[in-house]
Amino acid sequence: MNSFGFVILHYKTYKETYEAIKSILSLPREGRDVAITVVDNASGNGSIEKLIEDFKGYKEITFIENRENLGFSKGNNVGFMDLKRKGYDFIILSNNDIEVLSKDFYSKVELDYQKYQFAVLGPGIRNPNDGRTGCRTMPPTISFAKGRIFRLRMKYYVKHLYNTYEKKRYSNQESNSPKKYDDSYLCVWKNVTLHGCFLIFSDRYINKFDGLNPATFMYAEEELLFIRLMSTGLISIYDPNIEIYHKEGVATAHDGKTMSKEGYNRHIKAQRVLIKELKAHPEVQKIWGEKM
Repeated sequence: MNSFGFVILHYKTYKETYEAIKSILSLPREGRDVAITVVDNASGNGSIEKLIEDFKGYKEITFIENRENLGFSKGNNVGFMDLKRKGYDFIILSNNDIEVLSKDFYSKVELDYQKYQFAVLGPGIRNPNDGRTGCRTMPPTISFAKGRIFRLRMKYYVKHLYNTYEKKRYSNQESNSPKKYDDSYLCVWKNVTLHGCFLIFSDRYINKFDGLNPATFMYAEEELLFIRLMSTGLISIYDPNIEIYHKEGVATAHDGKTMSKEGYNRHIKAQRVLIKELKAHPEVQKIWGEKM
């Protein structure tokens, strides 16, 4: 029977991580080996100590405390490698602000693997206010990354102009009919960019890589994963029949709504890394998602 290992990247927000762990523990296992590795990204506020105390009787839970904040990719990779060394068949990288809604989660993942032989699988995502998030069926491109850099510079240096620009941009999008990807969250898709809050990796990926691309501290992880998959002949699958709830952004809420200089620099660096990878693998810019 297949084994499943979860990585929960923790940073300061005790309640969300506690609830995410409880959500995973509540899933019926039916004899499967399930483990949870909680990676603390140097929270420094006592939250990880409290979690360790709360779950000290659970043998399936491991806590790893990073000495410094390694960011999203490197922080997750610490947990990924812990579970890879332990030999788990599937490794799930999960934000700490999620709840698994599908109680038959394990069997659905196994069925998708049998059917699609995926390297990475993404679930349907329910958001606050009953919103839904799907996948991105268009590939990342160099112009896409350059556009992000332009908007980031506007947002950081001339915020009032940026807000005006965004209002106009979304107004133009709403006037264009029909929208291209309205049904993305309703269908199964192949070879798409998956949402980074909950990623399910199979042995087809685990045997080749040691986690996510570590070149960025935060941002662009989803596009970089797409490039890695498409350039090595691996498959990504989005399946809305597997559902999670995503509370969205609580791990970074401490930084406030105003973009800091540090956050701006991290954003810009991530887009430059993305552009570099796209130049190295131009063929992936032509790979669009396929509806299954």
